[in-house]
Amino acid sequence: MLRNLSIKNYALIDQLDAAFGPGLNIVTGETGAGKTIIIDAVGLILGERGDAAAVRQGAEKAVVEGIFTVSGNRNIERLLRRNDIDEGEDLILRREVSAKGQGRAFINDTPATLALLKEAGELLVDLHGQHEHQSLLRIATHLALLDEYGRLGALAAEFAAAFADGVKTRTALRALRAREDLLRERRSLVEFQLGEIDAVAPEQDEEQRLERELEEL
Repeated sequence: MLRNLSIKNYALIDQLDAAFGPGLNIVTGETGAGKTIIIDAVGLILGERGDAAAVRQGAEKAVVEGIFTVSGNRNIERLLRRNDIDEGEDLILRREVSAKGQGRAFINDTPATLALLKEAGELLVDLHGQHEHQSLLRIATHLALLDEYGRLGALAAEFAAAFADGVKTRTALRALRAREDLLRERRSLVEFQLGEIDAVAPEQDEEQRLERELEEL
């Protein structure tokens, strides 16, 4: 869950720090109060594209940082291990966008690509309302949700490893069969060439004699 949100120099926001507790948290306000700006800022740390126009006027850069409690989130753990990023009970996503349009992204203070930030964000947050980041509608997430619900993570990992070994073995077998076919074709060619040579029945030193005869002729 999102535990803390910090927004600095983004759109009309000078500095905002919000802490969220367990359970239901609600942000309310009249139209134009800035709720959408907060949602857009959260979108930045979820990997959405940044725009220099969103940097507060007069500021050098906008910074958005979110601290998420991820203890027990196996998907996040696998993502961090796969990308050599330090793990912990909390996950810190930070995004910086300069007034010149340049941007940087960090996961646990480790520089990260925008694609990696987006991948992490999709494992943490759903933003509902514009049909964005709705994991229930993404077919690719259905198996992971089912495995998580059934506590089948270890079994799924074991199956994935066995499946990868099977694919590797099948690829090696195909390569061996292709090499066998190639060797068979080469053998047929060599046997044909040998038959042609046997039909001519060349004699020892015959080539040298023919070359001398050719020169004489």
